[in-house]
Amino acid sequence: MTKNILATSIVAIASTALLAILPEAPAQAASFNLDFPLIDDFNETLGTGFVRFEAEPDISQELEKFAVSEFEVNLTVTPLDLEPPKALSFTNLDEAQAVFFNGEFSGIEYRGASEESNNYVLLIDGGDEAIKPGEPGAWSIWGPNSLTGEVDTRVTGGSDVAYTSSSNSTTTSVPEPGSLIGLGMLGLGLISIPRKVKTTFNK
Repeated sequence: MTKNILATSIVAIASTALLAILPEAPAQAASFNLDFPLIDDFNETLGTGFVRFEAEPDISQELEKFAVSEFEVNLTVTPLDLEPPKALSFTNLDEAQAVFFNGEFSGIEYRGASEESNNYVLLIDGGDEAIKPGEPGAWSIWGPNSLTGEVDTRVTGGSDVAYTSSSNSTTTSVPEPGSLIGLGMLGLGLISIPRKVKTTFNK
């Protein structure tokens, strides 16, 4: 009788300890792998992009931004001064963020110079007006002003960026704290069973 009470007490104490030490876990963790073509105002595809990132968006947060682990855009543009077309690439991870509103993916926010020339800057609006006032989701390439040389002239761009999931996108469920506590209680309960059986046979 005393041993049964002791075993029950151990389970209760252990369960309370698990509840105290377990952090509040998100319901879902996801790996995003997205492709996006860059289509200009004339419906011409000038290039393609790819982005990969991990995120645990919170629906209670109006605006969240997550760092990306991979980002690459390759496209060809024709400068305003009628120079030969330029092949440009953009891979600066420090300039890229994934934007979420109330737990929903809005788009990629990016502002960075090309690897080939600082005179060409890619701008992608992830939906946060702080990066570029105007149409959320728009993209554009900015080049040098023919008079001043400043990079403040829009070369080309489009009104929207459409993201599609790659085949290797995954979503992983994370156990809730309550589920982990339940498993802990079950395990401790099973530990106490052999002791009860042994006590019965020793009587």
